[in-house]
Amino acid sequence: MWTLPKLTTWATLACCLFISVGLLVVFAGQSPLFGVYNQAVAQAFFPGSNSGLPEHARPLQGLLYGILGASIVGKWVLALALVRFGLTQGQAWAHRALSLGLVSWFAVDSGMSLLHDALFNVLQINLMPLFLLGLPLFLSNRLCLLPAPAVVPGAARAAGARGGAISVGKLLEFGAGSLQRLYEVTYNCRSSVGTEPGR
Repeated sequence: MWTLPKLTTWATLACCLFISVGLLVVFAGQSPLFGVYNQAVAQAFFPGSNSGLPEHARPLQGLLYGILGASIVGKWVLALALVRFGLTQGQAWAHRALSLGLVSWFAVDSGMSLLHDALFNVLQINLMPLFLLGLPLFLSNRLCLLPAPAVVPGAARAAGARGGAISVGKLLEFGAGSLQRLYEVTYNCRSSVGTEPGR
């Protein structure tokens, strides 16, 4: 029988687990830790490859795993915030946000996986969050019935404006730095390719 404290503890642990998975994808995605998954990727997109991805595809794999892992971390950090600041108080909006976010991610991600003949991604990756968090959320739906707290409109607009200005500034700063780093990596890669013998 699910209770609100049990649900929030379980959801917190699940979010922390998936944040850790995202970090592992970034920093150890090409290691033997993900050997089974990487072998499935190689067999699906490089038929006949029995030793993992071809060497020339590994830089692209590293880039995509970096992007994927960062997205996983961001998604589950946000989910953790919903748990800690909404679900723990039994707020219905937090329960709905977690549920709809999880379902929409699963539908889009799994649909694209199946479209590209990557059933292994659904089986090895996507079912885990759906089972570990989606099922408890479904079974505990009636525990979260409190409406969102009332907010004074003027105060909300002022707080939103201040928070929005700070968030946009930080986002632009981060985006500019990321683009510069991406340019530098791309330039260095092209330079190294251009200096290879016989090119």
